[in-house]
Amino acid sequence: MEVKETQLDFLEEELGQIKEISDDFFETLDSPNNKIITKNFIFKILLSLMASIPIPNIFDFFLNFNEKNQDEDLKNLYDDMLNIKQENFSSKDLKKRTEYRYNYYEKTFKIRIRIQNIEWTYHDLDKSVSKFIQGRELAKIMYNKTKNMQPKKEYIKCYGCGTKWLESETEECPRCIKENDLGMFIKLSCIFCVLGDMDLFYNSLDGETQTTLYDNWKYILSFFEKLRVKRNNKIMIKKKQEYGLPQYNKIIKLDGGDWGIDKEYKEFNSKYKTAFLKGSLELDFRDAHNINDNIDFFSDINSLHFPFCEKIRFTGKSIDISLFLPDMQFLKYIYAENCKIKTINLNPDYFKVLSELHLDNNKIEKYDDIQSLKKIKSLGVLTLYNNPIVLSNEIYKAEDEFGQKVNIRYSYLRKFLSKDIIKYEDDSEVKEIMKKNIDFSVTENENIN
Repeated sequence: MEVKETQLDFLEEELGQIKEISDDFFETLDSPNNKIITKNFIFKILLSLMASIPIPNIFDFFLNFNEKNQDEDLKNLYDDMLNIKQENFSSKDLKKRTEYRYNYYEKTFKIRIRIQNIEWTYHDLDKSVSKFIQGRELAKIMYNKTKNMQPKKEYIKCYGCGTKWLESETEECPRCIKENDLGMFIKLSCIFCVLGDMDLFYNSLDGETQTTLYDNWKYILSFFEKLRVKRNNKIMIKKKQEYGLPQYNKIIKLDGGDWGIDKEYKEFNSKYKTAFLKGSLELDFRDAHNINDNIDFFSDINSLHFPFCEKIRFTGKSIDISLFLPDMQFLKYIYAENCKIKTINLNPDYFKVLSELHLDNNKIEKYDDIQSLKKIKSLGVLTLYNNPIVLSNEIYKAEDEFGQKVNIRYSYLRKFLSKDIIKYEDDSEVKEIMKKNIDFSVTENENIN
């Protein structure tokens, strides 16, 4: 592209503001002695990018954008942009197809520059900005070439870009001529997060900056790519520390942000190293942290609303399950195995549909330790494998008290022995026999009807 000098139409105060922004940006590069990417080079690139935004007075636009109504204004702009239709993009008529594509991109561009120069990442527009700039600039190049062309039945294909639109074999392809310029412009727009017009950008560059850009483009691109990777790594490490690995890997990393997580769930996940959302169907705390003997845990989980949760697992955690007062109206299954539970007293008001409660490998000794569970009318299965209660007649008392409504599951051998075999609870010889046979348990999948 021809090197030219252009006077930018910015007031002294506005130039000062751009200089301040560019200086702050330069400081983040951590490259004070770089001979190519200097503070002045960064300023000149940003200045030309600002001049490429086709709004009569970009500073007036920024100043007049009402921050109080920003969310509503951006939403309205975004909705207007989505309503712009792509028509006749596949028309066989070259001029018609090109004109419709050009009109679509120009309408979209006028809205998009207002959105992204206020909030670059709004609705993930940053992820499609490269493709949009390329589509818009190519549509503009083709429109400028075809608008004065006479209709022809057949055009010649460009062997560079593959576009069938040339009028003679010797004609240079305008699209191919600007390919390198377009590539540089897209990269710079994304680096500085400014959306503007390519021609306005290059026309605004002074000769020295333009020469530096062209002569050192490979180095400049490599520098910013390494910087991007370095920054992304720092951001990733910071997010892992902030959210915890489970929440980062299962939610943040996949969605690209935390806008799908309400603040209280995000804080809960960070504290206990979990990855739950409001709509989670199952809460599994087997690998969670900071739960054992933590008096705050049940207070925290009781304060959260899980409207669809059906199953919860505390297996392997030392907890006082009697403190569990969940806001989970569809909770059907609780697994509190190997949790050092000696007694349990669940409030029936919070367990309207609980059908299975698994208390295997705990320290329950007597029927009185579990009698409160009779108040939970929906309970159908209670498992007590490897609890001390199984070694005594208390297990039979429990069966009698709960009746046929609740299926109490424990050691198969113990279950089918006659009650008369253990007539005395202090019979040490009988207890030794039972201990050897106490580990007859079923798998979790077999527990669920």
